[in-house]
Amino acid sequence: MLSYEEFKDKISREILDYLPDEYSDYEVSIVPTLKHNEKNLDGLLIKDSNSNIAPNIYLNEFYEAYRDGVTLKEIFEKIAELRTMTDPGMNVDPKKVLEYSYVKDHIYVCLVNYDLNRRYLSERPFRRFMDLAVLYYVNISECDLMKNISGRMIMCITHDLLKSYNITEDELYKVAVKNTGRPGKYVINNIRDEVVKLRIEHLVSEGIDEETARKGAEEEFFDPDCDMMVLSNEDGLRGAAVILNKDILKKAADIVGGDFYILPSSVDEVFILPFRMMENEENLIDMVYEANTPVRGTDKYLSDNVYFYDSKKREIGIAKSSACHK
Repeated sequence: MLSYEEFKDKISREILDYLPDEYSDYEVSIVPTLKHNEKNLDGLLIKDSNSNIAPNIYLNEFYEAYRDGVTLKEIFEKIAELRTMTDPGMNVDPKKVLEYSYVKDHIYVCLVNYDLNRRYLSERPFRRFMDLAVLYYVNISECDLMKNISGRMIMCITHDLLKSYNITEDELYKVAVKNTGRPGKYVINNIRDEVVKLRIEHLVSEGIDEETARKGAEEEFFDPDCDMMVLSNEDGLRGAAVILNKDILKKAADIVGGDFYILPSSVDEVFILPFRMMENEENLIDMVYEANTPVRGTDKYLSDNVYFYDSKKREIGIAKSSACHK
Protein backbone atom coordinates (compact mmCIF):
# COMPACT_ATOMS: atom_id res chain seq x y z
CA MET A 1 0.00 0.00 0.00
CA LEU A 2 1.23 3.49 -0.88
CA SER A 3 1.96 6.01 1.85
CA TYR A 4 0.01 9.27 1.65
CA GLU A 5 3.01 11.10 0.15
CA GLU A 6 3.47 8.35 -2.44
CA PHE A 7 -0.27 8.46 -3.17
CA LYS A 8 -0.21 12.22 -3.80
CA ASP A 9 2.85 11.91 -6.03
CA LYS A 10 1.28 9.14 -8.11
CA ILE A 11 -1.99 11.05 -8.53
CA SER A 12 -0.21 14.23 -9.64
CA ARG A 13 2.03 12.36 -12.10
CA GLU A 14 -0.62 10.14 -13.73
CA ILE A 15 -3.98 11.91 -13.50
CA LEU A 16 -3.68 13.45 -16.98
CA ASP A 17 -3.67 9.94 -18.45
CA TYR A 18 -7.29 9.58 -17.29
CA LEU A 19 -8.52 12.88 -18.70
CA PRO A 20 -9.63 13.70 -22.26
CA ASP A 21 -6.96 14.71 -24.77
CA GLU A 22 -7.69 18.42 -24.40
CA TYR A 23 -6.27 18.25 -20.87
CA SER A 24 -2.90 16.84 -21.99
CA ASP A 25 -1.09 20.19 -21.65
CA TYR A 26 -2.71 21.20 -18.37
CA GLU A 27 -0.57 21.98 -15.32
CA VAL A 28 -0.99 19.72 -12.27
CA SER A 29 -0.12 20.83 -8.76
CA ILE A 30 -1.03 20.05 -5.15
CA VAL A 31 -1.73 23.02 -2.91
CA PRO A 32 -2.07 22.72 0.91
CA THR A 33 -5.26 24.45 2.08
CA LEU A 34 -6.46 25.39 5.56
CA LYS A 35 -10.12 24.43 5.96
CA HIS A 36 -12.70 24.73 8.74
CA ASN A 37 -11.72 23.51 12.20
CA GLU A 38 -8.03 23.96 11.39
CA LYS A 39 -8.04 20.97 9.02
CA ASN A 40 -5.14 21.00 6.59
CA LEU A 41 -6.15 19.45 3.27
CA ASP A 42 -4.28 18.92 0.01
CA GLY A 43 -6.02 20.33 -3.04
CA LEU A 44 -5.30 18.92 -6.49
CA LEU A 45 -5.32 21.64 -9.16
CA ILE A 46 -5.51 20.66 -12.83
CA LYS A 47 -5.27 23.98 -14.60
CA ASP A 48 -4.94 25.28 -18.14
CA SER A 49 -1.92 27.58 -18.24
CA ASN A 50 -4.08 30.14 -20.06
CA SER A 51 -6.86 29.98 -17.47
CA ASN A 52 -7.17 31.81 -14.19
CA ILE A 53 -9.45 29.42 -12.33
CA ALA A 54 -9.70 25.70 -11.62
CA PRO A 55 -11.63 23.54 -9.14
CA ASN A 56 -9.82 22.36 -6.01
CA ILE A 57 -10.13 18.57 -5.60
CA TYR A 58 -9.13 17.49 -2.11
CA LEU A 59 -7.07 14.29 -1.98
CA ASN A 60 -7.33 13.45 1.73
CA GLU A 61 -10.68 11.66 1.47
CA PHE A 62 -9.56 9.85 -1.67
CA TYR A 63 -6.60 8.45 0.26
CA GLU A 64 -8.95 7.25 3.00
CA ALA A 65 -11.01 5.51 0.33
CA TYR A 66 -7.83 3.92 -1.05
CA ARG A 67 -6.91 2.64 2.42
CA ASP A 68 -10.43 1.21 2.73
CA GLY A 69 -9.97 -0.85 -0.42
CA VAL A 70 -10.98 1.35 -3.34
CA THR A 71 -8.61 0.69 -6.23
CA LEU A 72 -6.29 3.33 -7.62
CA LYS A 73 -7.95 2.98 -11.02
CA GLU A 74 -11.34 3.79 -9.48
CA ILE A 75 -9.86 6.80 -7.70
CA PHE A 76 -8.21 8.11 -10.85
CA GLU A 77 -11.49 7.74 -12.74
CA LYS A 78 -13.48 9.54 -10.03
CA ILE A 79 -11.04 12.44 -9.88
CA ALA A 80 -11.12 12.72 -13.67
CA GLU A 81 -14.92 12.73 -13.59
CA LEU A 82 -14.99 15.47 -10.96
CA ARG A 83 -12.55 17.59 -12.94
CA THR A 84 -14.45 17.39 -16.21
CA MET A 85 -17.81 18.00 -14.50
CA THR A 86 -16.55 21.23 -12.91
CA ASP A 87 -14.68 22.64 -15.89
CA PRO A 88 -15.72 26.29 -16.33
CA GLY A 89 -15.10 26.04 -20.07
CA MET A 90 -13.94 29.66 -20.14
CA ASN A 91 -11.90 32.08 -18.12
CA VAL A 92 -13.55 33.96 -15.32
CA ASP A 93 -12.65 37.62 -15.52
CA PRO A 94 -10.89 38.23 -12.17
CA LYS A 95 -12.07 41.83 -12.21
CA LYS A 96 -15.68 40.63 -12.13
CA VAL A 97 -15.39 38.78 -8.83
CA LEU A 98 -13.76 41.88 -7.33
CA GLU A 99 -16.82 43.96 -8.19
CA TYR A 100 -19.40 44.11 -5.43
CA SER A 101 -22.20 44.88 -7.88
CA TYR A 102 -21.43 41.62 -9.72
CA VAL A 103 -21.36 39.29 -6.71
CA LYS A 104 -23.68 40.96 -4.18
CA ASP A 105 -26.67 38.72 -4.99
CA HIS A 106 -24.53 35.60 -4.59
CA ILE A 107 -22.99 36.27 -1.16
CA TYR A 108 -24.04 33.96 1.68
CA VAL A 109 -23.20 33.23 5.31
CA CYS A 110 -21.80 30.11 6.90
CA LEU A 111 -21.20 29.14 10.53
CA VAL A 112 -18.13 27.57 12.12
CA ASN A 113 -17.04 26.83 15.66
CA TYR A 114 -15.25 29.91 17.01
CA ASP A 115 -12.71 28.25 19.31
CA LEU A 116 -11.67 25.69 16.69
CA ASN A 117 -11.05 28.27 13.96
CA ARG A 118 -8.96 31.07 15.48
CA ARG A 119 -6.24 30.86 12.80
CA TYR A 120 -8.73 30.44 9.96
CA LEU A 121 -10.77 33.43 11.18
CA SER A 122 -7.73 35.71 11.38
CA GLU A 123 -7.60 35.83 7.57
CA ARG A 124 -11.27 36.64 7.04
CA PRO A 125 -13.96 39.11 8.12
CA PHE A 126 -16.26 37.47 10.67
CA ARG A 127 -18.46 38.13 13.68
CA ARG A 128 -19.17 36.17 16.83
CA PHE A 129 -22.50 34.40 17.24
CA MET A 130 -22.68 32.73 20.66
CA ASP A 131 -19.96 30.03 20.59
CA LEU A 132 -19.85 30.22 16.79
CA ALA A 133 -18.46 32.56 14.13
CA VAL A 134 -20.19 33.91 11.03
CA LEU A 135 -18.19 33.79 7.78
CA TYR A 136 -19.02 34.83 4.22
CA TYR A 137 -18.59 33.31 0.77
CA VAL A 138 -19.55 33.94 -2.84
CA ASN A 139 -21.31 31.13 -4.68
CA ILE A 140 -19.39 31.43 -7.94
CA SER A 141 -21.55 28.73 -9.53
CA GLU A 142 -24.50 31.15 -9.56
CA CYS A 143 -22.64 33.90 -11.40
CA ASP A 144 -23.34 34.42 -15.09
CA LEU A 145 -19.93 33.23 -16.30
CA MET A 146 -20.17 29.95 -14.42
CA LYS A 147 -23.77 28.82 -14.87
CA ASN A 148 -22.91 26.10 -17.39
CA ILE A 149 -20.71 24.05 -15.07
CA SER A 150 -21.81 21.11 -12.97
CA GLY A 151 -21.12 21.03 -9.25
CA ARG A 152 -20.60 23.90 -6.85
CA MET A 153 -17.77 26.40 -6.73
CA ILE A 154 -17.43 28.94 -3.94
CA MET A 155 -15.02 31.71 -3.02
CA CYS A 156 -14.49 32.53 0.65
CA ILE A 157 -14.39 36.26 1.37
CA THR A 158 -11.07 37.42 2.79
CA HIS A 159 -10.06 40.80 4.22
CA ASP A 160 -8.55 41.78 0.85
CA LEU A 161 -11.70 40.82 -1.02
CA LEU A 162 -13.89 42.79 1.37
CA LYS A 163 -11.61 45.78 0.88
CA SER A 164 -12.09 45.54 -2.89
CA TYR A 165 -15.86 45.60 -2.38
CA ASN A 166 -15.51 48.87 -0.47
CA ILE A 167 -18.20 47.93 2.07
CA THR A 168 -18.15 47.29 5.81
CA GLU A 169 -18.49 43.91 7.49
CA ASP A 170 -21.89 45.04 8.78
CA GLU A 171 -23.09 45.70 5.23
CA LEU A 172 -21.66 42.34 4.17
CA TYR A 173 -23.53 40.58 6.96
CA LYS A 174 -26.84 42.20 6.08
CA VAL A 175 -26.72 41.31 2.39
CA ALA A 176 -25.46 37.76 3.05
CA VAL A 177 -28.19 36.99 5.60
CA LYS A 178 -30.82 38.49 3.29
CA ASN A 179 -29.63 36.35 0.36
CA THR A 180 -29.69 33.26 2.58
CA GLY A 181 -33.37 33.89 3.32
CA ARG A 182 -34.53 34.36 -0.26
CA PRO A 183 -37.35 32.05 -1.39
CA GLY A 184 -35.93 28.78 -2.65
CA LYS A 185 -32.60 29.26 -0.89
CA TYR A 186 -33.52 27.38 2.29
CA VAL A 187 -35.47 24.28 3.28
CA ILE A 188 -37.51 23.36 6.35
CA ASN A 189 -38.45 19.68 6.10
CA ASN A 190 -39.84 17.09 8.46
CA ILE A 191 -36.96 14.80 9.39
CA ARG A 192 -39.08 11.78 8.48
CA ASP A 193 -39.35 13.10 4.92
CA GLU A 194 -35.57 13.50 4.74
CA VAL A 195 -34.96 9.96 6.03
CA VAL A 196 -37.51 8.53 3.58
CA LYS A 197 -35.88 10.42 0.70
CA LEU A 198 -32.44 9.02 1.52
CA ARG A 199 -33.87 5.52 1.93
CA ILE A 200 -35.59 5.71 -1.47
CA GLU A 201 -32.32 6.82 -3.11
CA HIS A 202 -30.51 3.89 -1.49
CA LEU A 203 -33.12 1.33 -2.57
CA VAL A 204 -33.19 2.66 -6.14
CA SER A 205 -29.38 2.44 -6.26
CA GLU A 206 -29.76 -1.27 -5.43
CA GLY A 207 -31.98 -1.80 -8.46
CA ILE A 208 -35.45 -1.49 -6.88
CA ASP A 209 -37.94 0.47 -8.96
CA GLU A 210 -38.80 3.91 -7.55
CA GLU A 211 -42.49 3.21 -6.81
CA THR A 212 -41.69 0.06 -4.81
CA ALA A 213 -38.80 1.83 -3.06
CA ARG A 214 -41.03 4.74 -2.05
CA LYS A 215 -43.74 2.46 -0.68
CA GLY A 216 -41.24 0.41 1.29
CA ALA A 217 -39.45 3.47 2.72
CA GLU A 218 -42.69 5.15 3.76
CA GLU A 219 -43.90 2.03 5.54
CA GLU A 220 -40.53 1.53 7.22
CA PHE A 221 -40.33 5.05 8.61
CA PHE A 222 -43.98 5.82 9.28
CA ASP A 223 -44.28 7.94 12.43
CA PRO A 224 -47.30 10.28 12.60
CA ASP A 225 -45.95 11.91 15.78
CA CYS A 226 -42.59 12.93 14.37
CA ASP A 227 -42.36 16.74 14.61
CA MET A 228 -38.58 17.14 14.38
CA MET A 229 -37.54 19.28 11.41
CA VAL A 230 -34.39 19.66 9.32
CA LEU A 231 -33.28 23.20 8.54
CA SER A 232 -30.68 23.87 5.83
CA ASN A 233 -30.08 25.65 2.54
CA GLU A 234 -31.10 24.46 -0.92
CA ASP A 235 -28.04 22.32 -1.62
CA GLY A 236 -27.41 21.12 1.94
CA LEU A 237 -23.91 22.62 2.14
CA ARG A 238 -22.99 25.19 4.82
CA GLY A 239 -26.71 25.29 5.51
CA ALA A 240 -26.63 25.57 9.32
CA ALA A 241 -26.21 29.33 8.83
CA VAL A 242 -29.85 29.74 7.82
CA ILE A 243 -30.56 30.14 11.57
CA LEU A 244 -29.12 33.66 11.23
CA ASN A 245 -32.15 34.75 9.21
CA LYS A 246 -34.96 35.84 11.54
CA ASP A 247 -37.68 35.36 8.92
CA ILE A 248 -36.68 31.72 8.46
CA LEU A 249 -36.78 31.13 12.21
CA LYS A 250 -40.21 32.73 12.46
CA LYS A 251 -41.49 30.47 9.69
CA ALA A 252 -40.03 27.45 11.48
CA ALA A 253 -41.75 28.54 14.71
CA ASP A 254 -45.06 28.83 12.87
CA ILE A 255 -44.63 25.29 11.52
CA VAL A 256 -43.76 23.65 14.86
CA GLY A 257 -46.14 25.79 16.90
CA GLY A 258 -43.89 28.05 18.98
CA ASP A 259 -40.55 27.81 20.82
CA PHE A 260 -38.04 25.19 19.76
CA TYR A 261 -34.57 23.78 20.36
CA ILE A 262 -31.91 23.95 17.65
CA LEU A 263 -29.66 20.91 17.52
CA PRO A 264 -26.42 21.36 15.51
CA SER A 265 -25.88 18.36 13.25
CA SER A 266 -22.99 19.85 11.25
CA VAL A 267 -22.02 23.03 9.43
CA ASP A 268 -24.46 21.83 6.76
CA GLU A 269 -27.70 21.52 8.71
CA VAL A 270 -29.45 21.75 12.06
CA PHE A 271 -32.42 19.91 13.55
CA ILE A 272 -35.38 21.65 15.13
CA LEU A 273 -37.19 20.07 18.07
CA PRO A 274 -40.39 21.69 19.42
CA PHE A 275 -40.02 22.76 23.05
CA ARG A 276 -43.13 20.80 24.04
CA MET A 277 -41.42 17.53 23.05
CA MET A 278 -38.49 17.76 25.47
CA GLU A 279 -38.82 17.71 29.26
CA ASN A 280 -35.14 17.18 30.15
CA GLU A 281 -32.52 19.43 28.55
CA GLU A 282 -29.68 17.33 29.97
CA ASN A 283 -30.89 14.35 27.94
CA LEU A 284 -30.97 16.57 24.87
CA ILE A 285 -27.36 17.67 25.43
CA ASP A 286 -26.28 14.05 25.74
CA MET A 287 -28.16 13.17 22.57
CA VAL A 288 -26.46 15.93 20.57
CA TYR A 289 -23.03 14.96 21.88
CA GLU A 290 -23.54 11.35 20.81
CA ALA A 291 -25.02 12.34 17.44
CA ASN A 292 -21.99 14.53 16.69
CA THR A 293 -19.54 11.65 17.08
CA PRO A 294 -19.25 10.98 13.30
CA VAL A 295 -18.33 14.63 12.50
CA ARG A 296 -16.30 15.53 15.59
CA GLY A 297 -12.69 16.09 14.48
CA THR A 298 -13.70 16.85 10.87
CA ASP A 299 -14.30 20.13 9.06
CA LYS A 300 -18.05 19.42 9.24
CA TYR A 301 -18.26 19.67 13.04
CA LEU A 302 -20.12 22.73 14.36
CA SER A 303 -20.89 22.49 18.10
CA ASP A 304 -22.05 20.22 20.90
CA ASN A 305 -24.22 22.96 22.37
CA VAL A 306 -27.99 23.05 22.12
CA TYR A 307 -29.66 26.35 21.25
CA PHE A 308 -33.11 27.61 22.14
CA TYR A 309 -35.33 29.85 20.03
CA ASP A 310 -37.80 32.10 21.88
CA SER A 311 -40.60 32.67 19.37
CA LYS A 312 -41.99 35.69 21.26
CA LYS A 313 -38.68 37.54 21.56
CA ARG A 314 -37.51 36.12 18.21
CA GLU A 315 -34.09 35.44 19.75
CA ILE A 316 -31.66 32.51 19.92
CA GLY A 317 -29.66 31.59 23.01
CA ILE A 318 -27.66 28.64 24.29
CA ALA A 319 -29.72 26.24 26.41
CA LYS A 320 -28.73 26.74 30.06
CA SER A 321 -27.59 23.15 30.51
CA SER A 322 -25.24 23.28 27.50
CA ALA A 323 -21.47 23.21 27.78
CA CYS A 324 -21.07 27.00 27.60
CA HIS A 325 -23.16 27.36 30.75
CA LYS A 326 -21.33 24.72 32.77
